[in-house]
Amino acid sequence: MSSHSENKEKKLVSIQRRNDFLKLFEKAEEVGKFVKDGELINALRSQTSWAKFSRGDEFISMSLNSFKSHCEQALLGGFTELDELRENALKAIEEHERELSRKKREVRADTREGLNLKVDELEKQLRNVRASNLMLSKAIEVTLEALGSVAESAKEQKVLNAIESERNRIESLLMKSFKLDKS
Repeated sequence: MSSHSENKEKKLVSIQRRNDFLKLFEKAEEVGKFVKDGELINALRSQTSWAKFSRGDEFISMSLNSFKSHCEQALLGGFTELDELRENALKAIEEHERELSRKKREVRADTREGLNLKVDELEKQLRNVRASNLMLSKAIEVTLEALGSVAESAKEQKVLNAIESERNRIESLLMKSFKLDKS
């Protein structure tokens, strides 16, 4: 195989790899991986920059005219399809960056949206704490009932005294913590 045909084959493979690479940007979760890649973003900004963009053996740099003719040979949609994918990839990255900056702004406490988010978050935490407290209260109630049942069935005075002591300790802790009246 001559070096000319070998070079042409490498360029066709590079075009196909670029096509496959740009299709990654159709998945939102993939876009975030490339937001910090300034070299890639600059290459996506124009047809010429994208044609000249190289990255190891994966993407080979070529002139725009060579790039266009190889696209027509390598892809069904030709250069037009690849250029549309390039533009969509750039838009996806820019939209992802806008979304990230929008989220940062919303979190700021000095904006109405930030305060609303904070209130929502605190209300959610309060609901979780209330649910946990209810479960803990029920667990304490069940424990006290179980201790009472064990005390009723216990025959030894030493066991009765230990159980009664623990029940009194739990009840006094509850009264102190929740300022409950002894009933």
